Amino acid sequence: MTIKKTETKKTKSAEVLKKEKTPVKKATKSLVAPVKVVKKEKKSAEVLKKENAVEKPVVQTLGKKKKVAKPTASVGTFKLKGKDAELLTKYQHNTSDTGSTEVQVALFTAKINSLAKHLKKHGKDSDSKRGLIIMVGKRRRLLNYLLKHNQAQYQKLIADLGLRK
Repeated sequence: MTIKKTETKKTKSAEVLKKEKTPVKKATKSLVAPVKVVKKEKKSAEVLKKENAVEKPVVQTLGKKKKVAKPTASVGTFKLKGKDAELLTKYQHNTSDTGSTEVQVALFTAKINSLAKHLKKHGKDSDSKRGLIIMVGKRRRLLNYLLKHNQAQYQKLIADLGLRK
């Protein structure tokens, strides 16, 4: 019967590494990169209102060309630009309203229109087709809900978005 000796890797202690003038982090290899921790500041209600408010277009002069900034709005952590921000402000009940039925239907309609335009060029994009079908179904369910609960708002929304010709 033979007994095998197992070899263990000897690691240098921190004191030995300091004597060798080698930092501990360089001597040990780690797979995880160091992460910088940033403290979040507490913001007042006024600052939050200003951040969530829709900015008006501002004309900036860059040499001879004039550039008009698109309006922006934020939904949770997402920032909307251009037409989506305009739709959001048009159908909101108040400045913090981002999830009402009218707003959701308007945003889905904008996404559906852009996907339909994409699919006219790229007819074989089956993943986009599936996404379009799912979005149309979600919009339909939201419109059915609105029809059951507020028919006047439903009629107004349908007319504004140009649905049901």
